[in-house]
Amino acid sequence: MNLKLIIVGFILLGQPVFGQRKNTGNCKIEIYLLNKRINGIDSIYKMSGEFKVTKEDLQDTPFIKNSEIISYTIRKFKEKKRKIEHHHILLSSSVNEKIKALGEISLCCGLKYALVVNDSIAYGGYFWNPISSWGANAIISYLHPGNLSFVYMYKKKNKKDPRYNVKLMECLKKSQRLVLSHSADK
Repeated sequence: MNLKLIIVGFILLGQPVFGQRKNTGNCKIEIYLLNKRINGIDSIYKMSGEFKVTKEDLQDTPFIKNSEIISYTIRKFKEKKRKIEHHHILLSSSVNEKIKALGEISLCCGLKYALVVNDSIAYGGYFWNPISSWGANAIISYLHPGNLSFVYMYKKKNKKDPRYNVKLMECLKKSQRLVLSHSADK
């Protein structure tokens, strides 16, 4: 066999062996802000909950791009008799400046976004001020340098958790970015 062919074969086929690059394949996860900065409040006394969003409501470019999402961690644990699940996205450092550019999110209200998987909206949520004592009947996300957390705040019992969107979970598995963690009782 020709030595050149063997070397070319190693180069073409050996990429996963020599450099563990995550293969996102046809899998793309992005987070878009809405075209208009709408506070997450219906009236002075009633917080907004779930909201419907269409592609036309989204900005043209993603706020967080697929290439900026390093991993998605789901940590499950029990605290007393209550089951708790934390969902976090580890972000590349390039997102930190975008987070700062958003400015201060008001204490009472969130900034709406949509999580999009392969150009299909998985769910909408709110970027929330971490020191706010207000709540919403929705998915609330806290932006921190280097990571984004998703908190499930629905008050309805037996409501399916939208963070477990089938397309999202399949995409995370396919791109090898899903990390599951179970902790013992606290």
